[in-house]
Amino acid sequence: MFERLATPGGLMRSNIPSFRLPATVIDDEIGLILDMGVELRLGHAVTSLRQLLEKQGFDAVFVGSGAPKGKDSSCPAGAIPTASTSASTGSSRWPSGTSTRSASAS
Repeated sequence: MFERLATPGGLMRSNIPSFRLPATVIDDEIGLILDMGVELRLGHAVTSLRQLLEKQGFDAVFVGSGAPKGKDSSCPAGAIPTASTSASTGSSRWPSGTSTRSASAS
């Protein structure tokens, strides 16, 4: 399992608030996967599936990429940057407690 970040879990860890999905649950689930014999490579971004298959000797590749790009709101408030944000941009701030509202909007 390749993970670009230093901690496994990808968007489940960074974009789902901890009150909805506690980090301990993610850790336990990843632990179960690793206990099955899956190798974990942290800090390793996959830039070429072909290279994994041809040069690193993998027989198959499963891509679980998450949803790195959000979709802008189609409602009228979507035109006002301080009033809206994409789901992926906003939710990536929730676990850290960072507000998505600007000082003028609060």
